[in-house]
Amino acid sequence: MARQTQDINAFIETLADHFDGAAPLPFPLWRVSPWIVGAVLYFAAALFWIGLRPDFAVAAQNPVFLFDLLLPFVLSVSAALCSAWLCIPDMRGAIWMSAVPLGLLGAFCLWIGTRIFLEGFSPDLHAHPCTYASLPVVALPVAALVFLMRRGAGTRPLTMATMNVLAVGGMGWIVLRLICANDSMGHLCLHHFLPYLLLGICAGGIARRLYRW
Repeated sequence: MARQTQDINAFIETLADHFDGAAPLPFPLWRVSPWIVGAVLYFAAALFWIGLRPDFAVAAQNPVFLFDLLLPFVLSVSAALCSAWLCIPDMRGAIWMSAVPLGLLGAFCLWIGTRIFLEGFSPDLHAHPCTYASLPVVALPVAALVFLMRRGAGTRPLTMATMNVLAVGGMGWIVLRLICANDSMGHLCLHHFLPYLLLGICAGGIARRLYRW
């Protein structure tokens, strides 16, 4: 019996010989909070560098414009939080969290559809500097969020990719609304919404490689 115990102990020591240990992931809220705060400060600095739209003082008194800013902000924060929880295989039991940003996305699409129905849709096919100004601005937050979430062990790569795109896309939409004075739905859909939709499609295509466990 003593011989068998010694063999088991020796076997365990052999298995653990090269084990370095691993620190557990911090609580998801603490992991993603620096990104949320950093993204807000980063986009604020970008706005200061690019400059606000010339009619901002007038637009800020329009409830439609304010709702255009508030809904994407709540969507972005909720998606970033959900992405942090998705780093954990069981999401700490909070499976319901995915429904919040997806519901807000549905509300945002309904809002856009309602505005198109009421205001009309006139395609704006000309190139605009606002789009070219926004895409480089979102590159750093996208890279930071992808790096942060790759350190987890998520089992839902497509959902995580969706949440990351929503988190960054919501902030990008806000920046575009604050720097661009064109409020027509054709312009908003083609130059503010479509680039992030394409980003989401690309992210979905490589999600399993980015966020595989």
